[in-house]
This record gives sequence, structure tokens and C-alpha cells, in this order.
Amino acid sequence: FQKDVLSVCCGGPGKYHYNTRIICGDEGATTCVDPSKSLYWDGVHLTEAAYHYIADDWLHAITLSARATS
Repeated sequence: FQKDVLSVCCGGPGKYHYNTRIICGDEGATTCVDPSKSLYWDGVHLTEAAYHYIADDWLHAITLSARATS
């Protein structure tokens, strides 16, 4: 992810590319060039890349736990 993890990928003008009056999908909203480098999609939801990272880590932990109990 990029260093600025607080900035959202899809939003409006404002701090962290977040604006409560212009949300993703509204006229005036813009999206980032590469969502895979952003943690947050719209200030509420994570990006697909973030969910992928979480799922990989979770599945890795389950696999290690299953091996330890076998």
C-alpha cells in the first residue's frame, strides 16, 4: 500500500480525498489510478487489495494452527 493509508481511492475533494457531500458514484467524485495501492475504497469499505491481504493472513494463520494441532 502507499504510505498515505488514510486517503481513500474513491471520493471527492477534501482531506484524504474524502468528502461527506461527494461520495463515490456522485458527480464530482474521482477514483485513484491504482486501487491496489490503497487501503480504503471510499472511507467506509476497504479495497479488494486490502481484503485480499487480510484473507491471506487469516488463511495462513489457520493453516499454521491446523498443522500445530495435527
